[in-house]
Formats: sequence, structure tokens, C-alpha cells
Amino acid sequence: MGDGRRRESVTAADLALLEVVQRLGIAPRAVAGHSTGDWAALVAGGILPLERRDAIAEHVAALNARYQALRDDGALPDAALLAVGAGDREAVQRAVRDADGTVAIAMDNCPHQIVLCGDEAAMGPVRRTLEEAGAVCQPLPFGRAYHTPASRPSPTR
Repeated sequence: MGDGRRRESVTAADLALLEVVQRLGIAPRAVAGHSTGDWAALVAGGILPLERRDAIAEHVAALNARYQALRDDGALPDAALLAVGAGDREAVQRAVRDADGTVAIAMDNCPHQIVLCGDEAAMGPVRRTLEEAGAVCQPLPFGRAYHTPASRPSPTR
């Protein structure tokens, strides 16, 4: 399943779960989303009211089509993403510094998880170094250089 279809599936599942919770009469006092989950959080919080729930899925599909067009045009750089679970944050920062600009911290999700982004060739040695230091590393199934110096404003069409 490609990048876009995976996010569309996650959005659909999030909205389906929201529907179940609402039908049970459960109303949140607060909502938060993370990454693709932001869409369902916006709906749950009433920030993004919809007459049709599938309107979000259509928007996410259109956004993913735009990402694909940018990638096809060479305007969106490919990247490898690596989730790193580590108690030693300094080891992660050191591995990034040692990669000489080919790997960056893309997301600092929580005290024990950082997502790294970089080119495929550089990510292998960084992963090995971190695993040898005791980190748990998991490549992510998509490759966009979000939140890194490789991201830049995209051209409009």
C-alpha cells in the first residue's frame, strides 16, 4: 500500500472509531491528534465540521495526490524515516551530528522516541550505531522529509 493510501486508510479508521464513540454517547472534554490523526481530532473537537464524513477522506486523497505529483516532478525529496526508541537522547543527537548533514531529526515525539530522516545510504550506518548503543529502531513505511531542512515550500500549479 502506497504512502497516500495508508494515510487515507488511517483517516478512515480514525473517523470510523470516532463515529462509534459518538454513537455510544461519549463526548471528549479535549482532543489531540498526532500526524494523520490530526484530521479526526479536528472533527472530534468541532473545529472541522462536516456534513459528510467522507469529505475528509477526499481531502486527504487530494493532498496525497499533490504530494505524489510533487515527488514525480522532483520537487519533493525522497527520504528514509527511522523511528528511534532510545533512553540515551545524546546518542541519537551524536549519531545525527556524525552523519554530517545527511540525517536530521524530523520529529521529537516524546522523551523516548525520535524520528530521524535522511537519505537511504546514510540511514543504514546511523541505524547500526544506534542499535549498538541499545536503541530500538524501526524504519517507517513512507519517506517524506517532513520537518527537516530538506523540506521547502512547494511550487504551486
